[in-house]
Amino acid sequence: MNVRIESLGEAPLIAEYDAERQTVRVNARMVERMRAHHGEAAASDLIRTAVAHERFHAEHPGCTEAEAHAFAFAQTQCDPHALELMLRS
Repeated sequence: MNVRIESLGEAPLIAEYDAERQTVRVNARMVERMRAHHGEAAASDLIRTAVAHERFHAEHPGCTEAEAHAFAFAQTQCDPHALELMLRS
């Protein structure tokens, strides 16, 4: 699975999985917002957590957001909900 940091336009998405390319696309705008307001470590946590979350969705079609969040937390020890709140602050 590939990972790319790129523009997802004005969509409020943090990341999305492109099945055709087997790539997780992480929203560059969200990464930059996190970096600007909370630092490099928080931006890195956002990327790692988003990739884990989207990977779970790709491997488990039909899973819930809660299941993907739980997997991402188990993989990264970063709380996806806390990261989302940080993006809004």
